[in-house]
Amino acid sequence: IADAVRDASYIQESVPERLDIKQRVFAEIQHYCREDTVLGSSTSGFKPSELQAGSKRAEQIIVCHPFNPVYLLPLVEMVPSDETAPHILEATKRMLSAVGFYPLHVKNEIDAHIADRLLEATSPHGPRPLRHPWSRFRRPCTYPFSLQLLCATHVLSLGDKPCDERQEAGTEFD
Repeated sequence: IADAVRDASYIQESVPERLDIKQRVFAEIQHYCREDTVLGSSTSGFKPSELQAGSKRAEQIIVCHPFNPVYLLPLVEMVPSDETAPHILEATKRMLSAVGFYPLHVKNEIDAHIADRLLEATSPHGPRPLRHPWSRFRRPCTYPFSLQLLCATHVLSLGDKPCDERQEAGTEFD
């Protein structure tokens, strides 16, 4: 791991969805990586503050949760915590944009992620409350933004109308 991460600018963690494993992996990476390296996590359910707990440099870790399928919908939810350094957030936006993703900055930690909630809500099995499928979460989440903003790549449609708005990288949501 030392040789792989020593000079990396961005590292995306995608290990199994167990907090203890993710924290162990981050600890090992942080032992060898630079202090300005972005450590993104593709977690499907952990908040950044949970991933950062007990870490050597909490400010490096940010959730970068991709929408699926990535080849059709290159959107990534960026979810920082209060501990995430501003320069890490800006570097994450810049690097994701440089490789063709549209980073969506979710300003507040929430249970589950927007992509998972939208997938659940639009399931072909019928409408359901916007709850995470694992039922770990107690309350529905409402979104104070237009779903049309999530159609940044023109590949989704809402009803019979195609999305005609294109958002710049780094769109922010409360």
